[in-house]
Order: sequence, then C-alpha cells, then structure tokens
Amino acid sequence: MKQRIITGALYAAVLLLVLIFRRWLLAPALEIAALLCCFEMLRAFNKKGLRPAKVLTLICAALPVPAAFLGGGSGAFAFCCFALFLLLVCHLFRASPSLPDTASALLSATYASVPLALLCAVLRVENRAAGGLLIAAAFLFAYAGDVLAYFSGFLFGKHLMAPNLSPKKTWEGAAGGILGSLLTGSALYGIGRYLSAPFVFWHMILLALFCAVAEQVGDLTASLIKRYCGVKDYGNLFPGHGGMMDRMDSVFFTAFAVYVYCHLAAFL
Repeated sequence: MKQRIITGALYAAVLLLVLIFRRWLLAPALEIAALLCCFEMLRAFNKKGLRPAKVLTLICAALPVPAAFLGGGSGAFAFCCFALFLLLVCHLFRASPSLPDTASALLSATYASVPLALLCAVLRVENRAAGGLLIAAAFLFAYAGDVLAYFSGFLFGKHLMAPNLSPKKTWEGAAGGILGSLLTGSALYGIGRYLSAPFVFWHMILLALFCAVAEQVGDLTASLIKRYCGVKDYGNLFPGHGGMMDRMDSVFFTAFAVYVYCHLAAFL
C-alpha cells in the first residue's frame, strides 16, 4: 500500500506539471503515453499467442497525437484513417493472414492514440482557462470517480456489477464513482467561473454524469482485454499500479466525452 501511495503521488505530480505547462509538455506527454500503451497492448496480445505487426503498429499509433496538435481533431481523424489503411494492407498481404492478428494490431494502434489525440485537440480551445480545465477534467473525472468508487465499493459493496470481467467492481462502488464525478464537475465549474471560463453549471453536471459512465466502461473494457490475454496487469511501469494502460484506461473514454462536449458547447 505504501508503495502504491508513493507511486500515485509521483504520478500526480508529473501530471500536474504537464497540465500547468500544457502548451509545451502536453503533446509530448500524450505521445509518450500513447506509444507506451500501444507497446503494452501488443505485449499482452503476444502473450495470448497473437502476432500483430509491432513496428508498423507503433508507427501508426504515433501519428494521431502530432496530427491533432497541428490540425485539430480533423487532422487526427485523417491520419488515423490513413494509418489504419496501411496497417490493414500490411496484415492482408502477410504470408499467413490472420483476422485475430489484424484486429489486435488495429486495436493496439488506436485504443490509446485516438482519444489522447482528441484530448490534444482541446488545446485549440480559444479561452485558455476553459481549455486547460477541460483537459484536466478528462483526468480528474476519471481519477476522482475511480477513488470514490474504490472506497464506496470497499465500504458498502455487495452487488457485483460484472463478475465475469471484474470480481471487485460493485454497483455501490459505481454510485460512489458518480458522486466523485459530480463533486469534480461542481468544483471545475467554480474554478472556471473564478478564471473567467464560460462554463454553464448544468453543462458541467451533464459532463460529469457522462464521464462517470465513461470511466466505468473504460475500466471494464480494459479488464475485458486483460482477461482475454490472460494477464493481471499490462505492465509494471508504476509499482503498485501496473502499466501505463492500467493508469490511463478510464482517461481514454473521459477524453472522448470532453472532446464531444467541446463541440457541443461550441468551444471548438
């Protein structure tokens, strides 16, 4: 537990530094995270016996974040489509084409890189305070919900949510996660108003609820992949926490929610 707390504190400190100096550090940090997640997924699929094309998959995973930084979400989408086409062609013309190998490569190339690229596109929000808070929101909704869900499940958890995927997740824990997201949304609204960000209270509450659901789905999806591959954790990059995928699995889904919100609220 002590190791887990220390590692979590260091991770939070690095994340805070990236968010403060996001104009210079966010895109490189997201690119590193996307590549690490892709590498960890490829390794997990290898343990299952699958053989996706590693080098080309990593190259494809590296494209969306810089494309989003330079051209926004549309740039990321265009490069993602191009990369997936190349990856598909490569696997089709292998000596022994395999649908599971192809699917694992496509999933590894996009699972982390696309949502992180969309999060990078939020840098283009004109109001800098709003943009910074919305980027932070993708992480805060995921981690606040995760922490409250953990303690709620530990104290009150009785009814399992998806026992075949995660034997520890309960509906009581999910309720705690929703509460954590709502508290985070209220706090972000207050900070935003103080910093002159044009936030609307009920917008932030709806975003919080959406992210609360997205966070749970992200966690369960990562568990589904781990169970399929027969691994407990994606890696050991963060002692006591697992790999980059284990720390970011919920953020990928909350990042989508934040990006969609930016468009609906006309920030992008």
